[in-house]
Amino acid sequence: PSHPCVSPTQSLASIPYGVTPSYSDIASKIGRPSAVRAVGMAINKNPLLIVLPCHRVIGKNGDLTGYAAGVHVKRELLRHEFNFAQNSQTKKTSVTQGFMFLSQGGQGLTYVTPDIFSI
Repeated sequence: PSHPCVSPTQSLASIPYGVTPSYSDIASKIGRPSAVRAVGMAINKNPLLIVLPCHRVIGKNGDLTGYAAGVHVKRELLRHEFNFAQNSQTKKTSVTQGFMFLSQGGQGLTYVTPDIFSI
């Protein structure tokens, strides 16, 4: 359900560990599905990068896109979550020997394979 009074930054607090919604997922969640660019700009201004996990927000096509601390930092944070979840046997899947990150948007599931972490 959409929550029109929730800001993009506030919506970050509800993203669980290991879930990677897209910017368009966030825009839909806050009730502004056509405001994807505005959502990206608002998320980019997040002053609490780890507390409000904006590193978990990815492009609709699965690209890592931007991150205020740099895409290399975003990649490492997601790599850490990937390794932690893989080591703890949670959210593991056999699909393409990858890792399944649940997406909250219309795309359903976003499959993230270790090659997105390559430089």
